[in-house]
Amino acid sequence: MNGFLLIDKPEGLTSHGVVGRVRRITGIRRVGHTGTLDPMATGLLPICIGHATRMSEYMLADDKTYQGQLILGYTSDTYDRTGVCTKKADSSVDEKTLKAVFASMTGKQLQLPPMYSAKKVGGKKLYELAREGKEIERKPSPIEIYSLELLSFAEQEATFSAAVSKGTYIRSLVHDIGEKLGCGAVLSALRRIRSGAFSIEQSLTLEQIEQMSADELRPHLLPADYAIADAPALITDEDTGRRLTQGQRIATKESNAPLLRVYGKQGFLGPGAIQDGVLKLMKVLENKE
Repeated sequence: MNGFLLIDKPEGLTSHGVVGRVRRITGIRRVGHTGTLDPMATGLLPICIGHATRMSEYMLADDKTYQGQLILGYTSDTYDRTGVCTKKADSSVDEKTLKAVFASMTGKQLQLPPMYSAKKVGGKKLYELAREGKEIERKPSPIEIYSLELLSFAEQEATFSAAVSKGTYIRSLVHDIGEKLGCGAVLSALRRIRSGAFSIEQSLTLEQIEQMSADELRPHLLPADYAIADAPALITDEDTGRRLTQGQRIATKESNAPLLRVYGKQGFLGPGAIQDGVLKLMKVLENKE
């Protein structure tokens, strides 16, 4: 069994916990996930099964879309409602002011990752250091907020949608909004509704897949090449495909291409590239169940 299984992650479960559940349900050990969701968050979590795990890095680079909720008037050490309150302030903010701050947050920028995050510094996850009571200097990462829309606002609670680049922490975005407003803000709910070419409408709950046999589950698996669906396709003949999967580089008159979906008689062979008249596979996928 190979491909991507889209899970609607429930609140309270870690992304690694979802992987464990899928392993138990399917009986397959080669399972991973792309793009961590906090335990508090719900929504789209693409799960890689079988040789699709080799395509996970392309999924991590995908843009994401979220719907969330924030509360004004206080901050916490985790930047969300699960943390310890660190400051309270007057939150008499009107909708016009909030919309103006939202508008100011879009575009390319540098974002500081929260201490309570899975980002590694010196080989250790930041949240592990935070739980030890340590706070270290973090380097901001380049991100882009493509859109940030206020959906509703009442009694200092706001719902919003955000389309963002890879590596964006919505908790940090909400924290920064609170800082700009001067009253503080925490993330109170978060749901991922899109990741690259995948959408929440394609997902299944863990309860649904628990009721399925392997044959019933198989049609819900999206093929490994879905991870690079926007890349041009290149069809090779049987001999070329065989040589590519053996690690050989093939001379070609085709133009340079940094990323291709390469196919042969066996189906999708893997992601490839053409550079200076040479075609190669960057990863070789085993095309067997």
